[in-house]
Amino acid sequence: MSNIINIFRLIRIKNLITICIMNVLIKLFIINQSIGFPALTQFHFYIYLITLISIIAGGYIINDIYDIKIDKINKPQDIVITNKISVLSAWKIYYFLNITAITSGVYLVLEINKFWLLSFFLFFIIFLWLYSKKYKTTFLLGNLQVAFLTSLSIVSLVLFDLLPLYSWDSIVSSKVFSLIIFYATFCFLTTLLREIIKDIEDIGGDSYYNANTLAIKYGIKKTKRIVYSIIIIIMFLVAFIQYLLLIKIFNNDINVQISYNKLFFLLSILFFTVIVQALFNILLKRLVFAKQKSNYTYLTKVCKFIMLIGILSIPFVSLYY
Repeated sequence: MSNIINIFRLIRIKNLITICIMNVLIKLFIINQSIGFPALTQFHFYIYLITLISIIAGGYIINDIYDIKIDKINKPQDIVITNKISVLSAWKIYYFLNITAITSGVYLVLEINKFWLLSFFLFFIIFLWLYSKKYKTTFLLGNLQVAFLTSLSIVSLVLFDLLPLYSWDSIVSSKVFSLIIFYATFCFLTTLLREIIKDIEDIGGDSYYNANTLAIKYGIKKTKRIVYSIIIIIMFLVAFIQYLLLIKIFNNDINVQISYNKLFFLLSILFFTVIVQALFNILLKRLVFAKQKSNYTYLTKVCKFIMLIGILSIPFVSLYY
């Protein structure tokens, strides 16, 4: 039982569950609600999820393998590899997950008759390996890579569920694509925030091994200013969405009254934006006074919670539109 728990810790099971929830909600409430017969059946969607989750789980493992020395300084109490699982076992699990991903990926692309889409999964595997091996400690590039891959794990569903049936032009001009890009952008910005805050949190170990992260290059004060700027930009964007929602609620056309169902969904969406706005306020205030490593650890958890709240709004936004 303890071995299973250690493996779950190694592959970041909570993060994987969040990614699963995100993809399930997008599939059920955005794609299936709008498209009568998408390319992925329920069974094929499960294969897609197994493939995606296996790749991401492998990415977490390879990241920990290459970070053993740095993690002994940054988070010695949380190290799984060497403390709970041997390096050799970690490599075996990594290869097993990637072989599983490639096998299920080949099956999936053959089933939907789009073999070239296998290159997406291979790109994901290689990109995660390059990030862990080379780019993680590179100035800003590592942060952008993680944020990009997180958003890509959302957009990828468009490739597998819509592209086999529709032209790219018709997909891009659809509301389905717009909603998915909206959530992908939200996840990109939230992940980027979290990654930069993690750079500040891990500055001790990173500087010891000559990493070139944002926090090391510009120092904590300047890096915090960058984080402030990103938070304020996101808060303004959320405020603009709230403004549009209020206009819809209070200034709807006299001849076209909003139905009770639509009003409920509008108010629900507004409720989610208020929660997100409140959490960003907490993030901003706590960041101002953050000094210790534990303060930044707390802030990264707030970022994760913000992303989860945003994801949970998907059914309400989709059912309104």
